[in-house]
Amino acid sequence: VVEGISSNGPQDLFELLWRDARGKKHRYLVPAVPGIVVDFTAGRLRLDPPIGMLPEALEAEFAETEGGVA
Repeated sequence: VVEGISSNGPQDLFELLWRDARGKKHRYLVPAVPGIVVDFTAGRLRLDPPIGMLPEALEAEFAETEGGVA
């Protein structure tokens, strides 16, 4: 889930919130740059991050949703 949008100065960052298999909440920042963010319309964020960019648990979940992160 996109929890918010912030900036580190040179670029905007999407603040992602997700729960792991145990239900624990995690936050992760993803740069809002072309090549990583494919689409952000109608409240849905589609990403195409390079392999290894996301934490391992999120990479596995990301692979299962075929690149869609709500």
